[in-house]
Amino acid sequence: MFLPDNIRTLMDRLEKAGYRAYAVGGSVRDSLMGQSADDYDITTTALPCEIKEVFSDYRTIDYGEKHGTITVISGGSPVEITTHRLDGSYSDSRHPDKVVFTDSVLADLARRDFTVNAVAYSQSEGIVDPYNGCADIQHKIIRCVGDPTLRFSEDALRIMRALRFASVLGFTIEKQTEDAIFALKGNLHKVSAERLQKEMMKLLRGKNAGKVLLAYGEVIFELFPSLKAEYRHAQIGKKHAYDIWEHTCYTVDAVDPTDDYLRLVMLFHDVGKPAVETFRENGDSDFSGHAEAGAKITKDELTHMKFPTRTIEQTAFLVSIHDRPIPADKITLKRYLGEMGEENFLRFLQMRKADRGALAEPYRDISEQLSLVQSLFEQVRNAKECYSLRELAVTGTDLEKAFSVSGQQVGALLQKALSAVIEGACENQQENIIQYLQSERK
Repeated sequence: MFLPDNIRTLMDRLEKAGYRAYAVGGSVRDSLMGQSADDYDITTTALPCEIKEVFSDYRTIDYGEKHGTITVISGGSPVEITTHRLDGSYSDSRHPDKVVFTDSVLADLARRDFTVNAVAYSQSEGIVDPYNGCADIQHKIIRCVGDPTLRFSEDALRIMRALRFASVLGFTIEKQTEDAIFALKGNLHKVSAERLQKEMMKLLRGKNAGKVLLAYGEVIFELFPSLKAEYRHAQIGKKHAYDIWEHTCYTVDAVDPTDDYLRLVMLFHDVGKPAVETFRENGDSDFSGHAEAGAKITKDELTHMKFPTRTIEQTAFLVSIHDRPIPADKITLKRYLGEMGEENFLRFLQMRKADRGALAEPYRDISEQLSLVQSLFEQVRNAKECYSLRELAVTGTDLEKAFSVSGQQVGALLQKALSAVIEGACENQQENIIQYLQSERK
């Protein structure tokens, strides 16, 4: 099994000092899958005070000492080394009331969440796999260690971890584990919003996020109740292929998984539809105004889940603009760029492509529109054409001097000048702009 040199060095030192040491958890799982791990955890028979003694020449952090964890800085990275332990009861459905140290790695593995994370590796013993985690890794299965009802009752966050692993790893959740997830989903309200949102974002970054959302929507609705109105809510009309929740799940998978804003926006982009739905004369659904309504709901939901302010504002803004028409000319394009900025404009194009891609087949292809607007966008960017006050050749100070105005009048003149430049009524040069504004004031 692959282990970085610094991890092998730490384990060697513990074993030479007379203790047993094992790599454990996600790093072992990832290595068995042929993937590199982001971090490595070590479990050992050494007590916290003994870990500190063994690594007295290293920088150590002991904020987790009461739970048996000493963090050792090795190779410039923190490595958590934890004494084998047994967890006590979980009265708050989140944290053990107490921990008891043990010298048994088997007892330590028995307290872990899923079989795929209950595999350890020792340089002297090799793989330790009491719960057939290797087989579950091979067959791509998420299965609780022991009784799933007990595991999720101990720590409700494990419910979201199961969904996150299914999304990120592409694994299937085993039936008994799945049944317990649905039965105990209400316990998620006992978990802090901050922990839930972190797991949710990891889930959304997964390659199978849409599939997991589709299968476990009822669990996600515990975090974001407003999304529940989308579930099995039909969209009537020939352009629709799915109900609102199905459509949402397919759009999440269609945008860049490395862009948190895009994944979050697609999760919420149609949340306003159920509230504004009316029906046309032919009986088709009419969702006019759903983007604006959805932006308000999005802001409320993300605020409740304690997302960062910038994330809340940015996501709500993108939801509010997600269904605008794709610009077909430079003037409209520049107005979009002025309002959105280049980064959000490129996100907007991904949103439109994803949104249309989850309609009925005849309405999905917008490649010609996207090709045209991409060409226009490159022309504007390469020529550094003006589309915002930042590129405008005059400043507020220039206009104050030229027209003896101040305050709101300056702002109004700047906007008028920007519109004139964007529309081609005058060139983006100081002299031309001032002459244009003078002619307009006569």
